[in-house]
Amino acid sequence: MRESTPVLTLLLCATLTAQQNPALSDAQKQKLDTLIGKLASDDFVTRKQAFAALRELLLRLNGMGKTEALRAYLKQKMERNPDVQTRDYLERLWVIARFGLTDTILNKSPDLLRRLTSPLKEDRIKALSVLEELWHKGISDAAKPLMALVKDGDTDVRRAAVYALSRMGGKEAIEGLIAALKDKNAYVRRVAAKALGATKAKQAVKPLTVVLKTDKNGDVRREAAFALAQIGGKEVIKVLIAALKDEDDQTRWAAAHALRKIKAKETLKPLMTALKDRNWRVRQAVAYVLGEMKVKEVVESLIATMKNDENWIVRQTAAHTLGEMKAKEAVKPLIAMLRNDNDWRMRSMAAHVLGRMKAKEAVEPLIAALEDKNSYVRCVAAVALGNMRAKKAVKPLIEALKDKKWNVRWAAYALKKITGKDFGTDYNQWLKWWQKQQNSNREKQDAKTAR
Repeated sequence: MRESTPVLTLLLCATLTAQQNPALSDAQKQKLDTLIGKLASDDFVTRKQAFAALRELLLRLNGMGKTEALRAYLKQKMERNPDVQTRDYLERLWVIARFGLTDTILNKSPDLLRRLTSPLKEDRIKALSVLEELWHKGISDAAKPLMALVKDGDTDVRRAAVYALSRMGGKEAIEGLIAALKDKNAYVRRVAAKALGATKAKQAVKPLTVVLKTDKNGDVRREAAFALAQIGGKEVIKVLIAALKDEDDQTRWAAAHALRKIKAKETLKPLMTALKDRNWRVRQAVAYVLGEMKVKEVVESLIATMKNDENWIVRQTAAHTLGEMKAKEAVKPLIAMLRNDNDWRMRSMAAHVLGRMKAKEAVEPLIAALEDKNSYVRCVAAVALGNMRAKKAVKPLIEALKDKKWNVRWAAYALKKITGKDFGTDYNQWLKWWQKQQNSNREKQDAKTAR
């Protein structure tokens, strides 16, 4: 037994090596050549037996990992063989090589070959479901035919194949998804990029980077950026930072949004620089991303953007971001904006943010904003005062119920929040309650003084 153990080990290694070698051996080629030669026979039985033997041999060779070599071999034979009958047989056998089918797969699903070659896309999509099910049952041979369907002529089939690969995972699935990044259909490429992000596969970084830089479809580039962010790593950070300077606006926009998921310190300066991007959508995305990072270094830049950017949407985003950060340094600039900005949209945003921040020094300016010339600003100021539970604002809010614009009557919401009472928008009821409260307070004060 001691002497036989090394021999068995060597035999096992040799077998494994043969299975891992993707090239066809001389003996295998010779066997194939012999059987293909018999396909040209005048005898029907000989042809039938040769075809059956070839079919079994192809299935076995696929199982040994020889699929790529078989495809090249059969393609060459079909192109060079002068016999029409032989070429017809080889075309029928080509399906086995094309899909990398094995005995194991066909034994589990005898109808699979018919579905894979059906002209109906519904049949081929059903074949995808069968293959995915086999994969999840532990039959790894199912990966090759599924990957072959990623190159199907129908967009719906290719898309379904990409979805199936995304659910499978594993090395083979990742290779198929990377191949799908070059699909002629943008939606298929987008699904492939998204799926690769979910796998967090490092080998997908370079292909996704190429997509980010070169794909003609903005949605695909965006998905590639998000996928890269999901994968993460220093290489990805460098790629996305570089993409902030890309000539294409949508690529820069996608890179900014993608960096939101990473939140790395080295992205801070490039993002702050991108606050001055020529495209307002990019600036808006950067303002939002910087707020998500929640670091003090960005406050000054965001305040400057809020005050000076030429686009009101970017300014609003910066203001909202500062509010979410609860940046105390932004309170005074926000109050100044509420009082003096010429754009009612900015005044309303300032009121909203100050209410969210619950800054005490903003109560008086918000009360003053109840008389703003724009009804929406008056409405937002009322809601903000309610959210702040500003008792000082009760009387001005009651007066706001007389506003001719219906939206300003949100003051009733604010009054309910502050007082706990609910008289709806009935001005007289609120005024009566207020006067009663004032009299009660005066009586209490007089009683204290008498003591």
